[in-house]
Amino acid sequence: MITGIELKQEAKEILPKALEEARLAWYQAGNYDDQWLSNAEEVIKDLIVDIDAPAPINPRYSKMAELAAELVYLSWHHEDELSCTLGILKNDDCRNISVRDVKGLNRIYGFYRAICDDHSYTLSALADKPIITMDDFDVLISPNSLLEELQKYRAELTPEVGLKP
Repeated sequence: MITGIELKQEAKEILPKALEEARLAWYQAGNYDDQWLSNAEEVIKDLIVDIDAPAPINPRYSKMAELAAELVYLSWHHEDELSCTLGILKNDDCRNISVRDVKGLNRIYGFYRAICDDHSYTLSALADKPIITMDDFDVLISPNSLLEELQKYRAELTPEVGLKP
């Protein structure tokens, strides 16, 4: 089974491939705004730095690097499931939440940065899988607890490659 270190390594290997796919899809869709591509390249660099970053002192944020790797991994291997989990981030110009999509990549990173800052994200208490919401009646989610929920969900999706508890 994949471990935290292996997951981080795989996420770092996914990111350059994802950028190439996103770039190709961007141009094939007739988009030529290089600013979006430039932003995507910066996001890739920032994610790699975040995946390699040492753990913060605050215990609620101690697994931020693993959370970044988990979001990348899920987006690459379980794009539809992650899109469902992060459905709150969708809008008209972002049909899915994927590292294979220039705008989706920016959404994932924006969510990742927001979850470690002042945010209003919660996990739905009614769903049988992790669904991010902004419900006034649910408890705000910490990055570490989100990571735990995503890891459990990934273990259900692919038991043979799920993380050890």
